[in-house]
Amino acid sequence: MNFVNIFNQNMKKRRRCYCRYFVGSELHGLKEAISTQNTYRHLGWSILLCVAVSIAIVNTIHMCADYYQNQLETSYSKHVVPRLEFPSVIICPKSPDALNFERVKKEITKVLPMLNDSQIIDLIIYAIGDTGLVNAHYVMVNKSEEHFAKFNRMIKAWRGRRDQKKFYEDLFEHHGNGYTCTQLFKECRLGALTINCCELFESHYVMLRGRCFRMKEFYQTDPGFYGRLYIGMNELPSLTAKDGKQVQLVAFLATPRSEISTFPRYYLTKQASTKISIKLRMFDMDPDFTRCHDDGETRGRAACYLRQWLYEKFVNPHNCTPFYMQYRTHGVDVCETGVIAKTYENVLDLATKENICMAACSRSEREYKVVRRNTEASRSLGFNETHPYRLELHYEDLEYENYAEVRITTLPGFVSQVGGQLGLFLGVTVMSIAQMILNLYVFLHERLQRLRKTLKTSQPPA
Repeated sequence: MNFVNIFNQNMKKRRRCYCRYFVGSELHGLKEAISTQNTYRHLGWSILLCVAVSIAIVNTIHMCADYYQNQLETSYSKHVVPRLEFPSVIICPKSPDALNFERVKKEITKVLPMLNDSQIIDLIIYAIGDTGLVNAHYVMVNKSEEHFAKFNRMIKAWRGRRDQKKFYEDLFEHHGNGYTCTQLFKECRLGALTINCCELFESHYVMLRGRCFRMKEFYQTDPGFYGRLYIGMNELPSLTAKDGKQVQLVAFLATPRSEISTFPRYYLTKQASTKISIKLRMFDMDPDFTRCHDDGETRGRAACYLRQWLYEKFVNPHNCTPFYMQYRTHGVDVCETGVIAKTYENVLDLATKENICMAACSRSEREYKVVRRNTEASRSLGFNETHPYRLELHYEDLEYENYAEVRITTLPGFVSQVGGQLGLFLGVTVMSIAQMILNLYVFLHERLQRLRKTLKTSQPPA
C-alpha cells in the first residue's frame, strides 16, 4: 500500500465536520477548511489560511512597532495674511551713562561738595556698574578694598534715606536725570504715514544695557517697502565719551511679548541707514520627540537664559538682584551697595555653567537680512531722511512659513490599519474574532466534559 492510500485512509477516520461549533456562521474560509470532505481541498484551504494569517501577523507586528516608535513627519505650508506683527524693537544707548550730567551733578554736590567733575563722573559710573551694567571697567576692575570702601561710602551718602530701588529709579528716570522719549526719537513712520514715536515706544530695562525704549504691539499691513517701519533717532549724551555723545545706539529685536537677552542685536552708526528685511517662520514641534518645552513662547530660550544668568550671577551667590530685574525674582531684595561691584567681571561673563535652555515647541522665528548704507542723507516716499540714526524694518511679503511635526501613527489610525490587515488577508472583523473566541470556548468546554466522563468511567468501583 503506497503512501497516498495510507494518508487517504487516515483522513477518512477523522471527524468530518465541526459544524456545530460555528453557531451557524461562515468564518471566511475557516469553516470550509475544517468541514470539507475532500482531503486536497482541506489541505489547500488550510495552507491558504495559514499563509494569510502569517502575512497579517507580520504586517501587524510592523504596525505595532511603528506605533510604539511614534514616527513623525514634518509638514510645510505657506500662509498669506492681511498683516504681520513686527518684532519687538528695543533701542538702547551703547553705554548706559546716557544721563543729564548737570542735573546729577547738582544732586551729588549737595551731599558731597568736595568732588570735582571728574570725580563725580567716576562716582556715577561706579553707581551704574554696581547694578551690573556695562562700560564701568575702569572704576571696577583690579581695584583695592580701600577703593571699593571709599566709593561705597560716597554712594551711601548720595543715596541718603532712599532704598536701592528708589535711588536707581531716580538716577535713570526721574528728576530729569535720564534721557526721555522725545530726546531719543525724532520721527517714526509706517510707510508714508507719520506716527507718534512716544505712543509706539515705552521705557524698558535690558540686561547689561540698562534703561532703553521698547516698541509696543505693532503690525505691518502693506507688503515690502510700502509697509516698512522707519525710526529716526537723535544723538544721546554720554558721560565718558570725549565729545559727550554716545558712539552708537543698539537695536535689539525680540519676539513680541517675550524677554530679550543679548541677541539678536544690531549697532546703529551715526549718519548711516540700517535696513532690515524680515522673514517669519512658525514652528509647532512635538515635545515628546523634539528638545523643546511647551510652556509657551513668552517662556522661551531668551527668558530661560536671562533667568539662568540672573540666578548664577546674583541670586544664588548673593541672595539679591539688580534693581531692574526684581520682577524676575519674587521675594529677593535688591543688591546692597558694593555687592555687585566686587564681582563685576564675573557678572559681565555671559557664560553659564550648563546649557539647560530650550526653545518653545510652539514658537515664531524671524530671519533678519541687514543692509547698512553709510550715506549722509536719503530721500524716500517724499521725506528727507537726515536724522543722525536711521532704522528701517519690513517684511518682504505678508506671508509666513509654517512647520509642524505630525505623528504618522495615531491610535485611530493604528486601529484602522490593524482592521485593514485582518480584512484584507482574512476577511475578519471584530465580530468575527469574538465569534472565533466563542467557538473555541464551546469546543474546549465539550472536550473537557468528555474528558471528565472518561475519567469517571475508568475509575474502579469502590
